[in-house]
Amino acid sequence: MKIITFLGNFIKNALNITGKLFIDQNSDEIAFEIDSEATTAATEAPAFKVIADQGAHVALIGVDLGDYYRKSVSNSSAGAHWFFRDKTSADTNGAIIFVEQDNATDDQDAIKIQNDGTGNGIQINQNGDHYALDIDKNINGASYGSTRIIQNHVTGGCVCLVLDQDDLSEGFIDFVGSDRGVVAACASAASCRIELNGTKYVIPLFPDQ
Repeated sequence: MKIITFLGNFIKNALNITGKLFIDQNSDEIAFEIDSEATTAATEAPAFKVIADQGAHVALIGVDLGDYYRKSVSNSSAGAHWFFRDKTSADTNGAIIFVEQDNATDDQDAIKIQNDGTGNGIQINQNGDHYALDIDKNINGASYGSTRIIQNHVTGGCVCLVLDQDDLSEGFIDFVGSDRGVVAACASAASCRIELNGTKYVIPLFPDQ
């Protein structure tokens, strides 16, 4: 019999402990399980609640100190939520975070971020020798591109995309695709195809200077 189930038969609604609660689970069963019958999705009535308001970390959950999740205080320089892994490729076989929307009939977003502050919505600090952002779309759908950027302000808005290239020896964009050929009107060396409001055009390209 699980220890929490055993205690629940006697205590039911309230278990107050001052100090440390230690569970030593040596069998192949769940060490800690909560079955809540609450029916109201209120902030103050969750199935599990931890408050640490004196500066300590709220929780640390992991397989070891080289692979864990930490809920920290709001002013932590590492972030309020920290997913950490420090293992070699020989000990890993997947991403640190994996989100899967498996039901093909569900039309909701897999990840949604709402930022009402003045910081960035997403910031990627890529220090390794690989892509900072790699999008792989594997579906036949001419109506949807792999990436969409919308600027909703009709007036007083801003550009949709800013490219800042500090290396003058490299280009801003690398188009990987079929060359559309020479544009005879301007004697270009090559061209690439774009679409504007559904109409296809070509941009003439010239050798680097």
